[in-house]
This record gives sequence, C-alpha cells and structure tokens, in this order.
Amino acid sequence: MKLLITYNELQTLIHKKTGKAVRFQKAEDGNTVQVTYTVEVDVPLIGKISKDVAGIIKFNGITDTVLDVTYSLSMGLELVAKGIKTFLGEQIERTQLMKWGEKENQMLLFVDKIAEKLHVDNVDKLTKFIRITEVWAAESGLEIEADIRYDAMG
Repeated sequence: MKLLITYNELQTLIHKKTGKAVRFQKAEDGNTVQVTYTVEVDVPLIGKISKDVAGIIKFNGITDTVLDVTYSLSMGLELVAKGIKTFLGEQIERTQLMKWGEKENQMLLFVDKIAEKLHVDNVDKLTKFIRITEVWAAESGLEIEADIRYDAMG
C-alpha cells in the first residue's frame, strides 16, 4: 500500500501539535527534503530579529518504526548541532525519541515514540497491522510504502 502525506499536511500537523512553523520541500538530490524554520529572537533595544534556518534531511531507510536519516546543515549550524550532540547527546537519547547513528550526521528516529509524543492517537494499533517498508521524498510530499500484516488480523 502507498500513502502520501503532503508537505502542507506535515507542516500543518507540526504547527498544530507544537506551535512551530516548519516548512518542507523536496530537495534537488535523491531521497532528500529541505527543512526550513524561522528563528525569532527578541534583542533588547533592537526588537525582534528573524532568520530562516535550513537543513537537508536524507531518508536512508526504515526498519519497523526506526527511520534512518542523515542531515546536512550550513557551517554555522553544523557547529551548533555538534555542540548539542556533545553536551546533550545522552539526554536526548534518554527521551527514547531518537538515537545517534554510527555516521557523524546520522540519526535513528523512533517514529512511533515521536507520534505518541505529538499525541497522535492509536499509533500502536496502526503499527500492529501495517509495516512501513520505505519513505520517499516526492515532489508534493512524503510517500510511504507499507505492507499489511495479515498475520496480525487473526
């Protein structure tokens, strides 16, 4: 079976669940998506300053509910990400939402745990009946291929 979640739907879901305005679009190379987030900082005497921060996410594959991704960021953000990984890496892994992969910019995201954290209902029931086999970055959104788990239908 194939499912498609458009980038607009994904943006709306994230905004509704977190209040964050994140934008997605298909990146030029392969199975990649550009993610953009506008950071706003209130600077004394100057006021609000906003800056778009962008990165590229490459989907390497999925096994059960573990999504393997690598990311690339601009030089400045790369340094920030390395700092976060160094100082908060273990604490981030303890959330059980993700863990760091073997490659430097690799993350293993636990999709079921992330969905639960975002209060998406019945994820456990869904994963009982389908197994996601691939995630692909298409022009209009993320294409998700899944197999039906007939043995779970009793």
